[in-house]
Amino acid sequence: MIGFSVAQCVPTNAMLPMVLLRHQLPDATHHFDLLLAPRPVIQDEERDVATWRCTADPCALQPGDATLIQRIAPHRGLYLRLLEARELGGDRGVVAIVRSGSHRWVDGQLELTIQDLGTRRYLVTLDRIERLT
Repeated sequence: MIGFSVAQCVPTNAMLPMVLLRHQLPDATHHFDLLLAPRPVIQDEERDVATWRCTADPCALQPGDATLIQRIAPHRGLYLRLLEARELGGDRGVVAIVRSGSHRWVDGQLELTIQDLGTRRYLVTLDRIERLT
């Protein structure tokens, strides 16, 4: 399993918060940040939210398709609850939630239940995420 062990945090069948952020950079390029909470409640300033930078929106992948990912530093809990786009300090651009829902790990696979899209399964490795269903 990549990052944290859900089994150490909550029962393995528990659904936990997830969001996908679109990170618009000052040079007009962008990427997506997939954020997975390790437990049901994360305080705004806690830097415990496991985060992966994605080259494409993993929720838009078709079954069998994959995109590159990179594990980055954990994000603060406040990013799970953004209500509008947020400008980042230090000329780092703007982030906004593009998808939200819940996640859990099932038999070594990431299961995302995404608002308005339903449930999908993914295989996550060190450098890629592949949609399975």
